[in-house]
Amino acid sequence: MDLAQYTTLSGLDVSTSNEGLVTAQIARTQSMLETMLGFTLGPSADVTQNIYNELGKTSIECVCPGVDTEDLLPPDPVEGAYRLFRYNDLDQFFHIDPAITVYKVKLVYIQGGTGLNGITLKTFDADEIRMQYNNNEWVKYIEHCISCLCTCSCNECVQLAVDADWLWEDSADIPNELLYIWVDMITYYSDLSNKIKSESIDSHSYSRDTLERPEVNAYNLAVIRKYAGPYGSAATMPV
Repeated sequence: MDLAQYTTLSGLDVSTSNEGLVTAQIARTQSMLETMLGFTLGPSADVTQNIYNELGKTSIECVCPGVDTEDLLPPDPVEGAYRLFRYNDLDQFFHIDPAITVYKVKLVYIQGGTGLNGITLKTFDADEIRMQYNNNEWVKYIEHCISCLCTCSCNECVQLAVDADWLWEDSADIPNELLYIWVDMITYYSDLSNKIKSESIDSHSYSRDTLERPEVNAYNLAVIRKYAGPYGSAATMPV
């Protein structure tokens, strides 16, 4: 979001004297939205940043502990970008950031200072997981088909590594329903009178209700939760 896009979407004119204020609130509200969503709304380089660098894969799946670093299979090529998420073998759903295409889902060993970071313990097969698409457009939940007995009981020092194309590499693809919430937030936090509950003008005084912050409005919060990843403050899990 930049000043030009804000004025187009809001229909408001920003005076030259207020450009600095509104620009600052664009950055501020982006940070607020990113905290609620749990992932970046920044430039393409941030969206496509690769978090997991695979050193190799164990020849026997789910060897935990006791990883033999001398007998590792070669790493897989990265097709999109890896992000890391929490793992619990009892979870029916893996909650990830919204992704257009998921290439690989892996259980990986993460333990700082041991030299074992980047070791893949298990790569989930297609019949062990099922993508839960939203309107056939993007994935936010991966169903763990526990009924198939495809569990891996490693829970200590492991995370889920997902190689995928993540939303939104092109900021122009951010959906309007989210952009308009962002615009409302910018407008709200740019209005310095929002905190004024009572005011006197000439010989008259009046009071007004405090305006509701756009991000806590019930409809807006539902939209934010629709896209929120597992690390977002607005995240919810399916029941």
